[in-house]
Amino acid sequence: MYNVQQLSPVIVSLDCLNSTRYLVLRDSYGAMESTTPLLRQAYENMLREHLQMADEWYRFLHNRGWYMVPEPQSNVISYLNEQLGRLNSMPTI
Repeated sequence: MYNVQQLSPVIVSLDCLNSTRYLVLRDSYGAMESTTPLLRQAYENMLREHLQMADEWYRFLHNRGWYMVPEPQSNVISYLNEQLGRLNSMPTI
């Protein structure tokens, strides 16, 4: 068990972020593999809620400097934009 000194707002917040990420993955698989429309809709609703929760936890941590993500290099951004442009211009089936 955790020692009281080990628990901090950072650790608890990171755990909440990781837990909501897990729920997002679980709901995604549930929605993809649902056999009925009502079940799929329920998973999709939970997925939206859990995505919002994960985003809120990320912003909470990021705004306090507890979770930093490095900025991508400009050549990576250009490459990804180019690839997305190619995907968007592909004919649909």
